[in-house]
Amino acid sequence: MWGQTALGHDAPLALMASFLPSLVVLLLAGAGPNPDLDAAKEAFARAEYRQALARLEQAERSPTLDEAGLVELHWYRGVSLHVLGKRDEARRSFDALLALQPLYTPNRLETSPDIRAAFKERSDAYQREHGVVMATPVLKGAELSVSLSGHPEEVGALVVFARPTGAVRYQPFELKVEGTTARGKVPAFLFEEPAPGLDLVLEARNRRGAPLSRVGDAKEPVHLTVSDAERAAALRALGAGATATTSTPAAAATPPPASSPAPAPPAASAPTT
Repeated sequence: MWGQTALGHDAPLALMASFLPSLVVLLLAGAGPNPDLDAAKEAFARAEYRQALARLEQAERSPTLDEAGLVELHWYRGVSLHVLGKRDEARRSFDALLALQPLYTPNRLETSPDIRAAFKERSDAYQREHGVVMATPVLKGAELSVSLSGHPEEVGALVVFARPTGAVRYQPFELKVEGTTARGKVPAFLFEEPAPGLDLVLEARNRRGAPLSRVGDAKEPVHLTVSDAERAAALRALGAGATATTSTPAAAATPPPASSPAPAPPAASAPTT
């Protein structure tokens, strides 16, 4: 006998059942202190989607549920509703998730194509209404500038993670956003190393501090070539031995990954009533 899984693929029920205990453990490994959210994940792993939705409803009432928990709640609710054929409600749940984490991305290897497509539809809609596009950064002297298009009014801060090419650690600083341009001075220490350039990861954040757009990542950063003469000119512009700049230090010390993977729906049997 064959069963329809939450991932949209047919698989023997006996084989799926053998994986469920491990999947439940994985789902609960990162669980927070919310018993209803934990119970919802357990019900989801058993393909009891209506029971999962009921427990998610209870979890949402808790005043201790933090933003990370809310993101999980909206994801599991959206997928459960999608599996049950309640597509409009699923879209609303995905929209609520994207309002919290605009760059949230389901795990491609563990999420079915139909769920990924449904979520991408809502993600694309969010980007059309709120997204921002960052142009290639331009370095003139010690000033870095980035042109913004799309919805630059949504950007509260542009955080740059930078390192001299060849260095290991990225250092963050912020550019000031004015209209359609973000600009600021690059910290002097980034020019003090005799490196051939700078590696950058750019992150435009909304006024809540959530990333709206990202260019580059830690493994594949944006590279700006900086000659010895340009480096010397930048240091002169900043002042000999300068360590302070007009840009604002950012809180994070390492660039984020290219995407924020979503908890994947487990291989579960057909919806139970």
